[in-house]
Amino acid sequence: ITNKQLESIVRVVTPETLGQRTKSLIDSVKAASSTLSQATRIEELSNYLLHQPDGNYFTKKERLVPYLLYLRRHEYRKSVVDKAFIGIINECLTLANYVQEPRGKGIRLLSIDGGGMRGLVSINALRRIEDLVGEPVYKLFDYMSGVSTGAVITAMLGGFKVSLDECEEIYKHFSSTVFQRNKALGISSLITSQSYYDTKNFEKYLRSRMGERLMVKSSLDADSPK
Repeated sequence: ITNKQLESIVRVVTPETLGQRTKSLIDSVKAASSTLSQATRIEELSNYLLHQPDGNYFTKKERLVPYLLYLRRHEYRKSVVDKAFIGIINECLTLANYVQEPRGKGIRLLSIDGGGMRGLVSINALRRIEDLVGEPVYKLFDYMSGVSTGAVITAMLGGFKVSLDECEEIYKHFSSTVFQRNKALGISSLITSQSYYDTKNFEKYLRSRMGERLMVKSSLDADSPK
């Protein structure tokens, strides 16, 4: 078999194999006798579900979610709560499609529109809310969503917990490097890549400031909104 033939081989995972592997990992979690062992095995299960999302079908049969909720309740009852362990449980719950109930009465939703430099208006409005309430934005909402640049703001505030001052600094950098673009180039880019602005530079700068992180990892922090 040549190297090219090896590269073309696609690994096929049958439902039976998927079910057996999922059950094996869940049984391993349930058999763990210490918090450290549980944490390690739950992380292994989370990594598996991340790369094999179809395995989530079998988690219901094995009653994974009720068991993880039991572990979390048990941990919260301790005099000293292991927040890192709680985060590991929360991540696995997210990958198992469990939706946490809102922390208060009703759902607190933040939605930010796009529109280039209008994002600074949203940032200033949120700063005023923080001043009035005395809490950071990420603690005030259950869900955060946005369109275009609004999505960038909510990702920075909710997923990465960037302060509003730093968020404004980053946003002003966008205004001088991304939003200021020749109209002809913008229209050409819109036709070829469905994006008016230079998204490559946009993404490169965000990575340099905040690094690479999957949004599912935000569930490791109990304070992070969805």
